[in-house]
Amino acid sequence: MHLRCKTYVNWGTALICAVALCLFAANTVKVYGQSSSTGTVSGTILDNSGAAVPGADITLTNVSTAGARATKSNKTGQYIFAFVEPGTYNITVTKKGFQTVNFNNQVVRIGTQLTVSAKMQVGAVSTTVTVTSTPGASTIPEFHERAVVGLQSPAGYDEGRPLHASW
Repeated sequence: MHLRCKTYVNWGTALICAVALCLFAANTVKVYGQSSSTGTVSGTILDNSGAAVPGADITLTNVSTAGARATKSNKTGQYIFAFVEPGTYNITVTKKGFQTVNFNNQVVRIGTQLTVSAKMQVGAVSTTVTVTSTPGASTIPEFHERAVVGLQSPAGYDEGRPLHASW
């Protein structure tokens, strides 16, 4: 006695699975390709008491091309610029009732996230606080009040040590 096993293939299901697999593979390649040629800029905007500043206007301006992108901080004070071309950027943070904060010469590198957070001070809109980063140095990830006022390289500053390291 011979037993035979018949196999039935549902070609409709097979076709749907094949199409889904192709779409998944195409999206994986696309996401990988995008992340390898751009960077991200993000941060949190807080007031001097540490509370989130929602609705702050953040402008990212490419120093070389003068091309600008703008966004607003969300209800938790966070913002993000995705798919930023590598280069040097100036970042401006404004909000009515607060002093304007500028971060100059911030370097975006391929495949990295640059974190630039600001602690905004209550004041006239005409008052501006400018923070300048040394090209090639790390950007301060969590912005502290003492670093906002007259940011200078500390005595004995080592080019290889990030700015946010303990002095």
